[in-house]
Amino acid sequence: MKKEYRDFDGEIISRKTIEHCIDSPDSETYRIVVDGRRVGSVILKINNETNHNELEILFVSPEEHTKGIGYGAWQAVEALHPEKKFGKPARHISKSAISISM
Repeated sequence: MKKEYRDFDGEIISRKTIEHCIDSPDSETYRIVVDGRRVGSVILKINNETNHNELEILFVSPEEHTKGIGYGAWQAVEALHPEKKFGKPARHISKSAISISM
């Protein structure tokens, strides 16, 4: 499956979709940083009134796939928002040296 991502020449997520998610007034956008390198992004939709919160986009560079970075980023999101409710990721992978920043 990893090879399929590397061979894909088109857009996986359109720029329009990304910009729409970032520009939404209830969105929070974070960079995924590993060892000082930017390797992805997370965009959350936070609804403080209903507490119905969503993961809009979680993107990790194809070169960094299968290293647990996406799950590590999700753990960082949950640590930043312990009071918020989000669905749980499907896979549990251990990863420690991941941070997210605005």
